[in-house]
Order: sequence, then C-alpha cells, then structure tokens
Amino acid sequence: MKVRAMPADRHGCGFYRVIEPVRATRLLGYDVDFAANTPNESPDVLILQRPMQRKLIEQIIPAAKQAGVAIVVEIDDNFHALPQNNPAFGNTHIRMNPDNNRSWLKKACALADLVTVTTPALAAEYAGHGRSAVLPNCVPEWYTDIQHEDTGRVGWTGAFVWHVEDLDMIRGKLSNDTPFTLIGDEQCQPFYPSTDIQVVPFKPLNEYPQEIAKLSVGIVPLVDNAFNRGKSALKATEYAACGVFPVMSAMPDQIRLHEQYGIGEIVTKPKYWDRTVQWWLTHDEERRKRTTEARQIVREELTYEARAEDWVTAWRRADAYAEPRREQYAIS
Repeated sequence: MKVRAMPADRHGCGFYRVIEPVRATRLLGYDVDFAANTPNESPDVLILQRPMQRKLIEQIIPAAKQAGVAIVVEIDDNFHALPQNNPAFGNTHIRMNPDNNRSWLKKACALADLVTVTTPALAAEYAGHGRSAVLPNCVPEWYTDIQHEDTGRVGWTGAFVWHVEDLDMIRGKLSNDTPFTLIGDEQCQPFYPSTDIQVVPFKPLNEYPQEIAKLSVGIVPLVDNAFNRGKSALKATEYAACGVFPVMSAMPDQIRLHEQYGIGEIVTKPKYWDRTVQWWLTHDEERRKRTTEARQIVREELTYEARAEDWVTAWRRADAYAEPRREQYAIS
C-alpha cells in the first residue's frame, strides 16, 4: 500500500495530524510520504487535510477516484460549529471565497473513501456515510524525554484570537498571586490579573515543548459549545507528556483522557478553577507522583510511535473501500 499525504500547512494542524503520522509510520517501514515529494506517482491512498478548494472537490478528487486512488479526508476541527468571533468563521465562509470554503469541505467528505478525525463528534459531523476512523491526537515520543522544571508556575498556551470565549470563562477565577506563564500571546494577559505573570512569545514547534516543561500545572479552559465539544485533548496531552499536571474543562475528549488514562483533573464548573489549580499547585508530592505516572502512560500509549499502526489500519480501510471501484473501472 502506497500512501501519499497533503498537509494543510506546516504548523500545528499539519504537524500533529499529517506530518507526525507520516514520520512515525515511515519508521515502521511503510511506504508513506508527502505528495509533494513524489509529484508524478499515483498512490493507492491519498490523504487530503482540510480540503476546501473547489478545484480539489470538482476535479482532483473525482479524477483520483476514477484512477483507483483511495481518498482520505483528514479533519481536526468542526468548521461548521465555529463561533462567529473565531477568525476561521469568516475565513472559511462561502461569502468570503466561493471557491475555498467549508461548504466544499463537506462535499469532500461525502466523496471520501474514509474521513479521519480526532473525536467522535467530528465523525458525526463529517462522516454521516459511516466511513470514518477516530484517531485521537498524540505527541512525538521525544516530548516525554524533555527535562521537566518544577517551577511552581501555572500556565496556558495558545493565541487570544482562537480562544476569546474560553479565556473569558475564567476571567477573575484565578488568584491574583498565582505565578502564571502565558506561552504565546500577550493579548491574553488581561484575563490573568496575576502580580507574577510571564509572557513567553510563540516558539517553533521544536522549541515549544521545552517551554511547556517549565510549568507545574497547565490549564485547558474550554467553554461548552459545539465547536469545543468536537475538540481533542491535545493541549492536555502535551502538558502530560512534558511532566505538567493538566487541569481541564469538562469537554468530551478531555473527560476521555482523564477517565481512560487517569491524566489530570476535570473542572466541572468555572467557580472551581482556582480551588482545583491551587490544590494541585500546593500538593507537590501528589502532583509529582501523578505527573510521573501520566508521563509514562503518554510514552507507552499516546505517542505517534506507539499508535502508528492505528493510522496504518485506518489507511488500509480506505484502501479496501476503494477496491470495488478499482475493479469496476478495470472492467469498464
């Protein structure tokens, strides 16, 4: 089985959902690569991440299917439940660009042999035909080797523009004297009125985990809406991989991470944020015990190296779905 992939970008989205799975499966000896590296090949399976271009849906996907190529559409966010204050709402709206928008994404999913997603909620949104595979987000194994610095600081990573409602949910909920680190965006600073606050600018992906590893507790506040109910527990998994204790909102995938692996703690109501954060920040022995256990669990079960075969299994399903079509075209 020859698999070729087209990541949407080289940033977090492409890195975690395409670039890392390609790397991990290649380590096992599978014939997996990026389409850009092999432009003249006809693969058995072609992975398209977040395809929203009219030309892809109207021309390239049908032509590839007719040539016997199995099409996998990869999605990691619910673009049809975006809050209106999220920049992606306007950027992917049909009125902004009739030839590149989220309506084409739905059509691509309908044409796909398989839709791979991070959560069951996304499978329900984008794979009504039933041809889906839920592949939870993982982290590279090397995250678990980074030296953790138990600094006694609480932290959050991200950009303000993508998390306005999430940050507003915990405005004023954390104590003013909590040592706090923002990794990413100083626009978020007003939401954390700490007298001891550090702002660390965005880092390249190969430096980002080292900054996470300087925290003792990491928070993942997500307001309860349809978009966040489809989000994966990636940030909490990053924290755990780097030796940081995650405190998370009660969103489905974060609950899964906690209940299935015992990682972190769930905050069920906004008023409990400070109490929960302070408990884990001040109970050093229990926190270190739990983070050591969580880090080992991530290493054994939640890295791309550990889960690589899951991705191959999904791609094999897509290949199998395409087989009757290949036979049909061969006969005709």
